[in-house]
Formats: sequence, C-alpha cells, structure tokens
Amino acid sequence: MFIPLDRDSDKWDRESDHGTAVERVNSPWDVSFGFEVHTIRGLKKMRMRSGLP
Repeated sequence: MFIPLDRDSDKWDRESDHGTAVERVNSPWDVSFGFEVHTIRGLKKMRMRSGLP
C-alpha cells in the first residue's frame, strides 16, 4: 500500500522496467518446473517437489 518510490517519478519507471525484464526471464522456468500452477502449501513440500536443496 505504501511504497518508498512515488509512482509518478522517473525512478519508478526505471525500477518497474527492470522488474518486468526479470519476470520475462524467469517465466519459462516457472512454467517448465511447475511453479506457476501448483496446489502445494509450504516451503518444505515445494522444495521436495522441485528438487531444490
């Protein structure tokens, strides 16, 4: 609700553009590993499903 940057500022636009670029890079990983759609609750169970240490 309260963010440190004003949404009308140039800095907000730069940060927003960076965030969307990161999301575009990570999106294929989310889909291929099944992170996007899941019904698992909890970090321990999600690590077990994804095989992350």
